[in-house]
Amino acid sequence: MELSKLFLPVKTSPILFAKSFKPCFAFTNSSGSNSLAQTLQAETLETLEWSSICKQLSVFTSTSMGFDVAKNAELPLGRTQKESQKLLDQTTAARLITQPLDFSEIEDLTEILNFAASDQLLTIRELCRVQGH
Repeated sequence: MELSKLFLPVKTSPILFAKSFKPCFAFTNSSGSNSLAQTLQAETLETLEWSSICKQLSVFTSTSMGFDVAKNAELPLGRTQKESQKLLDQTTAARLITQPLDFSEIEDLTEILNFAASDQLLTIRELCRVQGH
């Protein structure tokens, strides 16, 4: 059978398919390393221009944390089929919400938490910001 008969012509941009693509690799070599999987996933994401798609999505985020995650192409990808399905289920559940969610009072405490985790002393103001949440 000719290879060309296995593929249907695509009349839309390949980028449209990338939105629903969730790469999932579970290859390991004899030493138990998954370097082949990581290489394949990195090449796949580069081919799909994943970072460009994420940057385009960043303008639709509602929080500074969401913006940073999208802008830096750090959106979660399932490492297994089960993880991918869980992410798809969460997306489906979020789309079922009928009224807009208000994220205006969410405050990014990452920097304060990183200071605390590295055994640095926090100021009274920083402690109060954390305590309020």
